[in-house]
Amino acid sequence: MNKRITVECYAESLSNALKKVEKASGFKVLFTYDEVQAYRVSVQIKNKTVDKALSILLQGKPFKYVVNGKFINVTQIYDNSQYRNVIPSGSEMRTLTGSVTDGNGEPLLGANIQVKGTTIRSICDVQGRYHIQIPQSQCVVLYSYVGMQSQELLFNEGENNIERSVVMTENNTIGEVVVNGIFERKTESFTASTSVIRKEELMRNGSQNLLQNIRNIDPSFKIIENMEMGSDPNKMPDIQMRGQQSMPDVKNTYKGNPNQPLFILDGFETDLTTIYDLDMNRVETVVLLKDATAKAIYGARAANGVVVIETRKPVAGKFRISYKGDLNLTIPDLTGYNLCNAHEKYEVEKAHPTVQDPWYREQYLNSLLAEIAKGVNTDWLSQPLHTGVGHRHSLYLEGGDERIRYGVDLLYNDISGVMRKSSRKTFTGGFTLSYRYKKLLFKNQFNVSLNTSNESPYGTFSEYASLNPYWTPFDTEGKITKIAGVIGGGGLKQYKIGNPMWNAQIGMKNFSKYTSLTNNFYTEWQALENLKVVGRLGLSKKETGHEEFYPASHTKFINYTEEQFFKRGSYTKDDGEFMTVRMDITANYNFAIANQQFYFNAGFNLAQEEAENVSFTVVGFPNERLSFIGSGREFLADSRPLGYKTLSRELGFLSALNYSYEDRYLADLSYRTSASSKFGKDNRWGNFWSAGIGWNLHKEHFMKEAKWLRQFKLRGSTGYTGAQNFSPFQSLATFGYYQTQAYDNWVGSYLYALPNDNLKWQKTHDYNFGCDINLFGRINMRYDYYVQNTKDQVLALTIPPSMGFTSYMENLGSTQNKGMEFKLNAHLLMDVERDRYLSAFFTIANNRNKLKKLSNALKSYNDEVDKDIVDGKVNRPQLHFIEGQSMNSIWAVRSLGIDPATGHEVFLDRNGNKTTRWSAIDQVVCGDAMPKCTGTFGLNIDIKGIFLNAAFYYQLGGQIYNQTLVDRVENANIFFNVDKRIYDAVWKQPGDRVSFSYNPYVMTRPSSRFIQNLNELRLSSLNIGYDFKNNSFLKKIKLEQLKMSFYMNDVFRASTVKTERGLTYPFARSYSFSIQTTF
Repeated sequence: MNKRITVECYAESLSNALKKVEKASGFKVLFTYDEVQAYRVSVQIKNKTVDKALSILLQGKPFKYVVNGKFINVTQIYDNSQYRNVIPSGSEMRTLTGSVTDGNGEPLLGANIQVKGTTIRSICDVQGRYHIQIPQSQCVVLYSYVGMQSQELLFNEGENNIERSVVMTENNTIGEVVVNGIFERKTESFTASTSVIRKEELMRNGSQNLLQNIRNIDPSFKIIENMEMGSDPNKMPDIQMRGQQSMPDVKNTYKGNPNQPLFILDGFETDLTTIYDLDMNRVETVVLLKDATAKAIYGARAANGVVVIETRKPVAGKFRISYKGDLNLTIPDLTGYNLCNAHEKYEVEKAHPTVQDPWYREQYLNSLLAEIAKGVNTDWLSQPLHTGVGHRHSLYLEGGDERIRYGVDLLYNDISGVMRKSSRKTFTGGFTLSYRYKKLLFKNQFNVSLNTSNESPYGTFSEYASLNPYWTPFDTEGKITKIAGVIGGGGLKQYKIGNPMWNAQIGMKNFSKYTSLTNNFYTEWQALENLKVVGRLGLSKKETGHEEFYPASHTKFINYTEEQFFKRGSYTKDDGEFMTVRMDITANYNFAIANQQFYFNAGFNLAQEEAENVSFTVVGFPNERLSFIGSGREFLADSRPLGYKTLSRELGFLSALNYSYEDRYLADLSYRTSASSKFGKDNRWGNFWSAGIGWNLHKEHFMKEAKWLRQFKLRGSTGYTGAQNFSPFQSLATFGYYQTQAYDNWVGSYLYALPNDNLKWQKTHDYNFGCDINLFGRINMRYDYYVQNTKDQVLALTIPPSMGFTSYMENLGSTQNKGMEFKLNAHLLMDVERDRYLSAFFTIANNRNKLKKLSNALKSYNDEVDKDIVDGKVNRPQLHFIEGQSMNSIWAVRSLGIDPATGHEVFLDRNGNKTTRWSAIDQVVCGDAMPKCTGTFGLNIDIKGIFLNAAFYYQLGGQIYNQTLVDRVENANIFFNVDKRIYDAVWKQPGDRVSFSYNPYVMTRPSSRFIQNLNELRLSSLNIGYDFKNNSFLKKIKLEQLKMSFYMNDVFRASTVKTERGLTYPFARSYSFSIQTTF
């Protein structure tokens, strides 16, 4: 105890301070976490004895310490008068012995054993053994240890010489906080609707894709399936949280997805691409901020929800290296395709001739039979596909001490898509360095990302789906031909159809790349024991590039005339540069008055975003060897270099208050005011606020005996948030310059876009009601009901061309979005002694939206889209803006089916009368693309290190317009391949009772006949592996961790609708073999 030590603590918990004493002194300091966690200390102990250091730390606190050899036991000092009647004087005692271990069988040195309601206690020795005298009367003994879940055992009167061995499990909720990217809140006293997802839960679903794993865990987080782009590794997903707040972007008003949530990475705003390419092994926690109380601190950017991601921080101690390697396979999924083979296509063309000349028709059909007789039956869908083989390597190094810590992370991810030569290659590297000096903490994070995305030179998948199976891609010598086939003839003009496989061998290019540099500096000053000031400065720069080169021999120029000879071949180049600067300062102050706890936060932020982009297309490249853009002949006809340069700035002030009374009655308040250059000069500032209340019912005195109820929190909140995912100059007068004429050597300018000085902030008013329940410490339930009313929607208003402009930015309408979420987690088996665990989960969500108020100007959009349908420009349902209707409504004319006598479709008009004439005014809502409910369910099994995690996804009650039946059956182009259902489901003669009527001269317009109920069930992920945690050989080879796993994504899908999925790029299933180790 005479050893001199130095310890510094600044507003740290007493438990952390005691751990520092332990490390500096060499003694083992034993204490009960639950007793010391509420106390915080700020001291500077320099060159003091261990005895003196402990006296300073515990001064004024109800604790004492006793030294026993190399152990120091810190215990709480009780007012023994409150126990004087608990154990009657002279009561007989009995002996209780046993051991306390963790889940791995390791003894828990210093575990506390206490007779509940008394001061009788003992601690475990180095073997985890304990010995304690307990009363002969019935009593409860409490077992506790820092970081473990406390356990209580009941001992009845009459039991003597008792032996009890206790196995303790980790407590993952100790001190749990919600990190919102600006400050922290204790989960227990926070009234907001949030979802905290920790690393262990994320990794159960595999480590391939962070966004997919979040979707499998939380029902509010949706990835909208892209039927066009499928599993293209270079296509960013469309993400929504709690449905659709903003109106669809029909006028290109928004900069990106108008319903995409805000992403915060380590306290700084970032983009979706960065999250998509993020190394999931770096992620420590993901917090979803859903309601106003949670997200209003982000004001104008938070209406769509906020996703806060915190990466792991370096841990003090010995140098550690962690590695994770993956071998990834992607396999095409073509289950939605139902195309004809060669003989079936021949029969289709025989039944539905494309030419009228009988002689030519006979010759043509005979030629097809001849090709079929040769064995030609090309499976075109398989030609551009392969099993993609990729790999990923993640390395993390960390170390340091209490003053200086460092971490270095490296990632290389090579994703190989199922379309040949399509890939996405990403390298990211970064370091974290933190330094603590007295009351100051400095931390710097630097990251660099390099990405190259290659599109397949084999073209789009839809090209292959259209090619006839009696065409062959090879000539008689087995070489790839340039021409796949010819259509037309017999009085019709002939067209050559190129073989898209040809293009993959002629040196074409289609790739994108970016380089991103990010530096985030963080400083923290513990000004007082209860006052902390945090400052942050973030700088990021991103350079992007995209190039597309098609030489003259590319099939897209196959039908060019001689006059267009020198226009064959094209090169498009697009370069962009983006620069962002963000800074904020926040003060955090907390204090207690009696049983009341207050947490107050105040701060301000500044941000500036700059963007510049230039693109142009050059034509005239005679062959593939001349692949330098300077070799081109001229710019594309009637074109010139295009680009934009934007600048936007934002300023904001923030305040927030969290209040709790005895951790029973809770309240949260927040207020943010922000100014943005994106809005009119008369409405620069936007004000956003939130208020929430909560009640921890389980902490009421009348609930003390309900030991089975571990948590029951009721909460409600309301408040405003905003959205500003718009063009930086949307409200400003924008000018263009005349480039082809001048007056007296002066260049004139013209007004390019009208200003709107009154353009307002788009605001969303949130209401949320929910509860959190924990039963028996094993069953967790969370329920939320929400309503979101968005007003002053910002859209481009169509105006008469006579005004000299086509559109004008205006606040045009309001929407309502409401729904519910329910999440259940149950620990069905927790056999720590035998190392067996089984848990299950279930989630369900429902969401509905409707248009509440629309301006007359916006309603004119309906007439525009109806005219496109009538004019034959589109053959699918279009969005209609009608008050009271959903933004996901499917508009069509009600159909009674195909008349068996005539083969004509019979409709119901708006008044319910039968008619064979399709009219735009008869369109009504015939379905809703939004499912009535979606969710996930699954289970997690862990038996002696062998683990299995399965997650299912389901959706029920929605509808889909099956466009495949329109494009490949009823409006099928017989010159190309078609769906097999045209074979026997099409009307041919009077009396046929069929679903479709093929007529090459009639375009099918939106009809309820093609609306189908869509119910789906799919096994979205399956993860199987083995953790070598129980194997003794790990210590022999000096490994802390070794884990191997096999992961599958989209294992199977069962659907009530058969439609082509992945038109431009097919869907795929993913398989991954992983190994993870730490040493």
